[in-house]
Amino acid sequence: AFEYLSKREECAAETEEGGVKNNTSTSLFLSIVCFGLGFSVKWTALFGLIAVLTLVAVSNIQTKRPLLSDSKTILAGLLVSAAIYIATYIPYMLSGEGHGLIDIHRLPLYIGYLAEYLTSGTISISPLDSLTVFDLQLRMFGYHASIEATHPYSSPWWSWPLMLKPLWMYSNTLLGGKVSTIVLMGNPALWWGSIPALILIGALFVRNTIKKVEHERNFVFLFILVPFLLQWLSYALISRI
Repeated sequence: AFEYLSKREECAAETEEGGVKNNTSTSLFLSIVCFGLGFSVKWTALFGLIAVLTLVAVSNIQTKRPLLSDSKTILAGLLVSAAIYIATYIPYMLSGEGHGLIDIHRLPLYIGYLAEYLTSGTISISPLDSLTVFDLQLRMFGYHASIEATHPYSSPWWSWPLMLKPLWMYSNTLLGGKVSTIVLMGNPALWWGSIPALILIGALFVRNTIKKVEHERNFVFLFILVPFLLQWLSYALISRI
């Protein structure tokens, strides 16, 4: 994505409609495909996609290009990402009857789930004899949207850059009194060092924006700040971590 955005100025004069040459569009396409790979593992990869799309939109506005000038490349990347996500469920779909992609006869049930979520913020999934791939997505979303339980190993999102409390993911007692654990904890030199660096970058960007200084590094600052803030602050909306 950075390669794509950094080359837009070089390609601005090469098309009449403000598009970008294929060789640079490929970088944007591949960045969205990488989102598809990440989303197939964990839904929080969506925050990274939002960051990329935000930067593309800002770049279009700054360079006075049509806001949707990259829509074909983005759509192509999203279609491939959807295909990758669905492909991860092929073994499940082949594992038994009723494990298809979606059952259109359950559409009224799905509409009921949507209405319940919009009114109460939770989803009560009805037990079914067989679950389609779409039903599995609803169950996963319903579980995380409705969960209220807490545990002592969680870590508040605001404390992550300071590494006040690492997130304890797994613990198991083994033979001989040994314990196996998995803890999420960053490198202190990188994480603590990034705090003053991010503050400095943010201050420089705000100063240049207020003074309307068109510095060549402004977009580089934005490229660092937007992904970081979107992939960090988004967790403020998640009640249990």
